Amino acid sequence: MTIKSMTGYGSAKLETESFIIKAEFKSLNGKFLELKCRMPRHFYSKEIELRNLFGPKLIRGSVSLNINVESKGVKNLSKVEINMPLAMEYKEKLSLLSKELGQENNDLFREILRMPEVVSTIEKESTDEDWSKLVETCTIAYESFDAFRVKEGEGLSKHFNECIDSIDSNFTVVRSFLEERRASLEEKVYSRIMENVEESLVDKNRLEQELILYLEKYDITEEIKRLEGHLVHFKDSMDTNESHGKKLGFISQEIGREINTMGVKANYLPMQKAIVNMKESLEMIKEQVLNTL
Repeated sequence: MTIKSMTGYGSAKLETESFIIKAEFKSLNGKFLELKCRMPRHFYSKEIELRNLFGPKLIRGSVSLNINVESKGVKNLSKVEINMPLAMEYKEKLSLLSKELGQENNDLFREILRMPEVVSTIEKESTDEDWSKLVETCTIAYESFDAFRVKEGEGLSKHFNECIDSIDSNFTVVRSFLEERRASLEEKVYSRIMENVEESLVDKNRLEQELILYLEKYDITEEIKRLEGHLVHFKDSMDTNESHGKKLGFISQEIGREINTMGVKANYLPMQKAIVNMKESLEMIKEQVLNTL
């Protein structure tokens, strides 16, 4: 499964002898799947079937499926019925009310049409053939929608690779300063001690032990090993056949944890500059992971 964008758009149009069917998929970012369906009323009973058909493919995101069915002829329209007995009853009562109140009612016809249940619409029932054509249209629209998300995903994949390569490049810089940093820390500690204590009073063995403990406190060997593993894991996960967004989000969090710890422990300016660059690239990853399916 290639990386896909969570946002997408796709539409389709299919004509039969009686209808013009249009379907449209649109999606935005979302932690979970939220599928909203809009369709003609005579297909309401089929909504669950549509959800079962496309839900597993959509996986997650805020998705809307809009379906419009236009009739090509009067015979295919919904039936309109007039309740004549009720309309006459309203006419009689409203005329009587107008007379009793001494008020003219010049819009009696319009008032009657507004009354409940005078005019009703009976939806034309859908047939199996209608449903089949609707599903076909939705399927074509989904394929267009999915192709859009794949295309956008290619850009995301390129972006992720560039950011990971940038992190790796700066990571190499960090590792190249390890020995230099260690010597700098040793020199810094030793100099401060010598500034405040006479050299003849310094216990060399004790000083060496204290230096070792101090350097262990700022040792980043474990962070380096874990970060190496996380970077490999991120790239490997991009090539898996599963949904990528959540997993890449979790891995980027782990990458950030190791980078932040190294930043706290580094205590060496040349190394800290490279770590800042790593953080910048990671933030770019996190921003786009939110848009990854």
